[in-house]
Amino acid sequence: MPISIGIAGGSGSGKTTLSKFLAHGLSDYKVKIIHMGKYYYSERPLTNIDLFSTT
Repeated sequence: MPISIGIAGGSGSGKTTLSKFLAHGLSDYKVKIIHMGKYYYSERPLTNIDLFSTT
């Protein structure tokens, strides 16, 4: 039976470290770590308001 574990926290809080620790401890099982990173942009994406701005 598949089990999902979600780990949340701010940047630098140890989510990856904890994930790797758990995966190592559960090495008898098939463990997959799915990273949800890269959600911070160096520049924010344009919005409809930005496209119609006159300034």
